Amino acid sequence: MMVAKGARAQPFHGQKALPPSSAATVAEAIRVVREALDARDAASLADRRDSIPTGQEIAAAFAAHRDKVTPAHRRMLQALRQAPAGLTATQLAAAAGFAGHEAANLRFGQLGRIVAEDVGYVPPLRASDQKPVWSWTLADGEAGDTRGSQYCWTLRGEVAEALAGEAAWMLGDIPARTEAR
Repeated sequence: MMVAKGARAQPFHGQKALPPSSAATVAEAIRVVREALDARDAASLADRRDSIPTGQEIAAAFAAHRDKVTPAHRRMLQALRQAPAGLTATQLAAAAGFAGHEAANLRFGQLGRIVAEDVGYVPPLRASDQKPVWSWTLADGEAGDTRGSQYCWTLRGEVAEALAGEAAWMLGDIPARTEAR
């Protein structure tokens, strides 16, 4: 008796294995996985409000890129979560252990970009150079609030939802700060 071998495709999201697919050929198994991923992505896009990634998408992106999420990123998210009125970049820097707001802006933007690229989100563009403001993936805000001329960031509800649910690990056991950079 002859047994057909078939093929199996195993997709991953970061390091997390997603449901595998089996088919008669490798090409067919890959096609089935692509269709499943396309359907998943279409459903996620349909759930978005004003194109902002959902809490579930954000939590999955944090998990998929866990190795890129630093203690400083986690401290900034924790500080924003605890400040419903928002924080300036200088306050974010202090929460993260950075000497100045420039480092906070850079690192917060890097985390925003990791999430945005993972979920296929394009944040608003900066008027001065038409480059994406990656921080807008995680927070919104406005310039020149009552705290002066600094930009004030407020954690997006979708990020707060992720941190209260599947991404709660982001707020627990954050290593102690090292020297301010």
